[in-house]
Amino acid sequence: MRIKYIKLREANDEKLITFSERNNHVFSIANSKGKTTLLRLLLYSIGYNIPGTKNFNFDKCYVESQIENTQGEEVTLIRETQSYIVVKYNGEVTTYPLPGQVLELHSMLFGTKNVNLLRNLLGVFYFDQEKGWVLLHKGVVVGNNKYNVGNLIMGINDIDCSTLIEQRKQLSQELAKYKQMLSVSKYKETLEQGIPSLQPEIYDKEAESELTQIRMRISFLKKELARIDKVQKENENFKRFIEEMAIMVRMSDGHEELLNSNNIVGYNDTIDYLNAKRKMVVAEYNQVDRELKTFTNNQQKESRQLSMFEDVETITQLFDERVSDIPIDSSMVESMINTTQKEIKKNVDRTNELIKCGSENTFKAIYNNTEKYLNELGLDGEGIIKKYITKNSSRGLSGAILHMTVFAFRMACLIEVQKSIGFTLPIIMDSPRGKEIDKANIAKMFDILNRDFSTNQIIVASIYPCGLDDVQEIKLQNRLIE
Repeated sequence: MRIKYIKLREANDEKLITFSERNNHVFSIANSKGKTTLLRLLLYSIGYNIPGTKNFNFDKCYVESQIENTQGEEVTLIRETQSYIVVKYNGEVTTYPLPGQVLELHSMLFGTKNVNLLRNLLGVFYFDQEKGWVLLHKGVVVGNNKYNVGNLIMGINDIDCSTLIEQRKQLSQELAKYKQMLSVSKYKETLEQGIPSLQPEIYDKEAESELTQIRMRISFLKKELARIDKVQKENENFKRFIEEMAIMVRMSDGHEELLNSNNIVGYNDTIDYLNAKRKMVVAEYNQVDRELKTFTNNQQKESRQLSMFEDVETITQLFDERVSDIPIDSSMVESMINTTQKEIKKNVDRTNELIKCGSENTFKAIYNNTEKYLNELGLDGEGIIKKYITKNSSRGLSGAILHMTVFAFRMACLIEVQKSIGFTLPIIMDSPRGKEIDKANIAKMFDILNRDFSTNQIIVASIYPCGLDDVQEIKLQNRLIE
């Protein structure tokens, strides 16, 4: 996957930046000239929810980018708002409401349907200047985009732990209830507010009807978006047709004029109407999508409440029935808390065991490459692997050592991700030279990139010289768009 260009338009100013398929260095003489903004706009243009930078509102900017996928085909993405993105691919135009269809969009772009991979890809190919160089095992990549190496490795090996994870969520919720029961007064206040009447059959019928209506509305809105995209495509084809035909029309005063979209009455008004209609449909889709998520969550909560009353042995059932007659046995509650905590630990251990067994070769490859890179960077690779990497902890790592460890580990992860999906990803790095990183270490990092990632497209933003081979320089003068 390679980024070919990005086109930006803000008010009356426009800028087109093309990228080399190999190495690119975005630089300026001083800081705050738009380097970070450009990198974030690249991610924004492919559907990520990315925060703007100081004095630059992404939502008021027209952003168009073009990527080359693994088949060598061009995919054009247009984004004028946070709420949706328009994709032109294989002669088709498709609108993806965001964030509702971001996974569907990224599945098309990255060629995988694995949710764990899609949700964690950004953490292996993008290093943000603010948090990117301290992000080791898990955390925030940028904005609200999170990264978890455990989930990433599950995705690499196509391991499904969803049942265990759901069980853990239910156990955690039960644990919270048991802890609340230790506070009699708080629980009595809850009871005084009234326990809702549980009528499963009525609820199920009403809920099913409401859920069907919501899904029908979402289906209708998807079809409406597809219809608008089709009409716009037909209008574009019609526009090209009349321009290629070079048709002349004779006006009422006798002079002849070339027929084009500007002198066809109502043509531009139709285009404006379709654009406005698309925005309205996308806004409604996002609203209905949120309603669906809220409704589904409420259904799950209600189902769990009903299941409590089905099992007469649960302490929550017993407490609700006899709270007015008997005192709470706190020791019993504490026993249930201890039991539930043990069950959660067993669940975590089982999940980790499943991941470890199914990912042994992946872990081994990641650790080997991480150790190799750390040694090349002048660090104790074996010691860092044992003390920090295998223990999922970065406590004790700081400064240049943490910076280089993050680089080594995430590059090792990137190698395994690319094996899994079958193609290379771009590597995007913002300000790789941290405050405590010297020139020698930076040179070693670029040596690794030149040697082991020679087929990746690399985009680096920095005010310092770039040590990449055959690099294209992209210089920013005063601001990104001028």
